[in-house]
Amino acid sequence: MTSLVAAVDFMIADLKELEYDGQPLRVTPRLEDVQPPCVWVALESIDHLSAVGEMTLRLFLIAPAMDEYRALKVLGPLLDQVLTVVSPTEATTVVGISPTNQLRDLAALRVTTTVVT
Repeated sequence: MTSLVAAVDFMIADLKELEYDGQPLRVTPRLEDVQPPCVWVALESIDHLSAVGEMTLRLFLIAPAMDEYRALKVLGPLLDQVLTVVSPTEATTVVGISPTNQLRDLAALRVTTTVVT
C-alpha cells in the first residue's frame, strides 16, 4: 500500500498550485497550522477492499472568524478554485471547524473526494 501521507501530500501539491484572492492558496495537513482563508486536508478512510487502493480525503475550506453568511461569501470563490482540481464524491456540506489556535468554531465547507494510490 502506498504511504498514507503520500496521498495527502499529492492532494496538497495540487491545491497549492491554485491562487485565491491573488495569493497562493494556503493548504495544510495540520489543524494547528490553519490560517484562514485556507484548506485543511485530512485523510478520512482507506478502502482495504478496493483492488486499486482508494482513500477518501476530506478537504475543509475554512473562512476567517466571521458570521456564517459573510463566511459563505469568502468560501464560494474558494470552492470554485478547489473544484478546478478536485472531483467531489459527496455533496459539499457546511460545517464548523475548531482549530487549536481559535477560540470559536470557524465556518467551513467540507469537500469529500476519493484518490487512488
